[in-house]
Amino acid sequence: MIDMLSRSLPSGWLLYVKEYYLQMQAKSSKGWQGRDPQFYLDLVKYSNVRLVSLDTPSFALIDSSRATATITGYAAWEALVRGKMTILFGQPWLGACSGAYMVKSNEDLVKAVEVIENQSKTPLISDVKDYLIAYNSVSFSGFNSKWNKEVSGLTDDQNIDNFSESIINYIQSSFSAEVKK
Repeated sequence: MIDMLSRSLPSGWLLYVKEYYLQMQAKSSKGWQGRDPQFYLDLVKYSNVRLVSLDTPSFALIDSSRATATITGYAAWEALVRGKMTILFGQPWLGACSGAYMVKSNEDLVKAVEVIENQSKTPLISDVKDYLIAYNSVSFSGFNSKWNKEVSGLTDDQNIDNFSESIINYIQSSFSAEVKK
């Protein structure tokens, strides 16, 4: 991802990389993780890449940027609600929001960077709010892994009820749409 971004940036642009804090821990609740020190040595070889301290406030980086880039990280949402575009290398829930560019190929990345460079489209907070309202209207509270269970605040029974209700509502709305045809 960093290599693709570095090669795709316009001349004179810099890519500021802020590591996810859990990458700096050898072991977390999710098991062993972290990067080999060589990863960071390789980063500094790029003339247009700067590694920033974990203490650097994310909003300061976002506010002084043209856009953010992440796989699925929260920085994308933080950028959108601050009127900045974001490039997504994964498939997070906000991928269809105005100002978000889902990248699956180098061609996608080149197009996204071109839009950002030309500032031909910046996310309007009203569009971001509309997206959030629409997303919320088709979402439900639930978890699908033991790691998400803790932060959800739901019991297993509540989770099952929420999933079941959502599936039933989807089937009913799909069936009623078919009947209307």
